[in-house]
Amino acid sequence: MLSRTATGRGGEAVAALALLLALVAAPTSLSAAPTTEATAAAATTPAITVGVLRFTGPSSDALDLRHRIADEARRRDYNVVGISLEIDQYTAKLACEVRDDACLARLAASIRRQHPAIKFLVYGKVAPPDLDEPTWVTIFDVDAGAPVEVIVASPNSDDLLLPLVLPRRVVSGIDRAVHPPGPLTAEELALLAELEENNQRPPSPPLWVHLYPHRPPPEPPPPPSIEPDLRRDFPEWCRIETRRQERAQGRTPTPAPAPYCKNGPYWGYFRPRTWVAFSLAAAGLVATSVAYGLGGAAHRRYRDARGALADSGLVNTAPTDAEAYTALASAVVDAGEEARVRLLAGDLSLAATTLALGVFAVVVRRDRVLAKRYIREMKYRRYILTSTRLRLAPSLTPTGGGAGLSIRF
Repeated sequence: MLSRTATGRGGEAVAALALLLALVAAPTSLSAAPTTEATAAAATTPAITVGVLRFTGPSSDALDLRHRIADEARRRDYNVVGISLEIDQYTAKLACEVRDDACLARLAASIRRQHPAIKFLVYGKVAPPDLDEPTWVTIFDVDAGAPVEVIVASPNSDDLLLPLVLPRRVVSGIDRAVHPPGPLTAEELALLAELEENNQRPPSPPLWVHLYPHRPPPEPPPPPSIEPDLRRDFPEWCRIETRRQERAQGRTPTPAPAPYCKNGPYWGYFRPRTWVAFSLAAAGLVATSVAYGLGGAAHRRYRDARGALADSGLVNTAPTDAEAYTALASAVVDAGEEARVRLLAGDLSLAATTLALGVFAVVVRRDRVLAKRYIREMKYRRYILTSTRLRLAPSLTPTGGGAGLSIRF
């Protein structure tokens, strides 16, 4: 429920504002209520029938809003007829869409045939809370074949007043459609003109103009430079001791994003997880280098064995060369298998190292982002503390004395 309070220069402005709020309330205000004249006219008018369709949306919330609107309408002496269809289902039976004017005319004609006593139709959609989608309720005049009013609200899970106010707002819209307010009187128009005149007056000058009329206006302080630079800001915000040493001394450890002074402006931002990722990447590089080195040495022995077999001139078909040829061929096979295994190990190590380097790069990037956020926050805190001025001055008056305290941000 939305409410607004305003004060004028005197009691007349307050009374005028209260009168205007009661007579010319905005159609979308959820706090509107039926006027006394409308209530008196309704008491002497035969009861009007209102049809309430099922609301689109979550079943529990839609059913609750439908029941609340029906109960509020009955409380204000309306006859309520429940229609067990949603507006989309009803228009689907008519083979049209509710946004079309021709569809609205067909809807009104269908309502007149099936429910001749219904004068107004209420339908809408209930949105889930805490979303950007609004809840809307439409009041449809069956005789005119057009909507009277569309009421829109933003549901919130913490709003306990909306389920109580929205049904009253809907029924108040029906009241205004049945008994529209009369035109403004001359007195009300005069009060409205006075309020408009007060709103057009220039605002009062600030206090310093009255106290120091001959001084120029004070210049606003320059905005603080809190954007971090990891290399330039490192000496100012790094920690001298390790967190283990701080815990041993009984102090609260410095937050993790704070760099370590001894490691320098690059390595100082490394956190324990960063060192773990760096160690894995370095171990992978060493393992890859060793595997490829051993594979290269085995491949050279394989080439030497092949050369020795080719230079021997032995033939595998000669019976006299069978034993010597078998020995040289076995050496070639053993050397080739050894080279293949070692080079395969090098390939696997290279793949694992590439993965470890990727993880290391992501962790380093994350650490630097957290460090920038930490330095920016610390700079902002320092600016707040240094820009706040506390002044205490004595105050002397003819009847006594005292002290004045001022705080400037």
